[in-house]
Amino acid sequence: MRLALLIFIMVLLVGCYPSFKQPLTPLKADSYQTCLLGSWQLETIGDEDEDDLILHFGRAEAGGFEALSVSFSQSGRLDKETVFGHISETDMGDFINFRETKNDKTAYYVMGFTLLDNQLSLRPLNTSLFTKALEDGRLQADEQSTIINNSPDEILEFFEEMAKDLFADEMLFLRISKSMCQSPDQSR
Repeated sequence: MRLALLIFIMVLLVGCYPSFKQPLTPLKADSYQTCLLGSWQLETIGDEDEDDLILHFGRAEAGGFEALSVSFSQSGRLDKETVFGHISETDMGDFINFRETKNDKTAYYVMGFTLLDNQLSLRPLNTSLFTKALEDGRLQADEQSTIINNSPDEILEFFEEMAKDLFADEMLFLRISKSMCQSPDQSR
């Protein structure tokens, strides 16, 4: 599970993860799921060998969400990061698009996710697939950065072709706040 935590921290803090010029789908007024809202803890919290990670999701302007991650390391260091994003519902499943803007450049970081009852599963992308696809010219990136600039349709096609190996790992989060779900059929 330490690998999963490191991947998540890389996504939110370091940027050593595939980034995209565009989200998988455009932001719409309802580009979040009510059931995602609230606080979630990584299932390893309390394990003295693992760092603690808590995610807080809330509504943001324009229909997306704001996510605050708080990590407490075994060395006593506290890291926190706020990102904005939205949900993409696709034929391949649901994805979270985390948006980050640095030096006037916007990039999106994508993770698969499943939301069921009081469990949130986040699945980071397998970075080696994207590294290889960039090296082979199958995917293209901006010359001044490593932001993949293929269209969302091309990215989703690549996802479908690589479906078996698309995800690196899974991180399981447990709900620690009251559920915001309004009915059982919204818990996806």
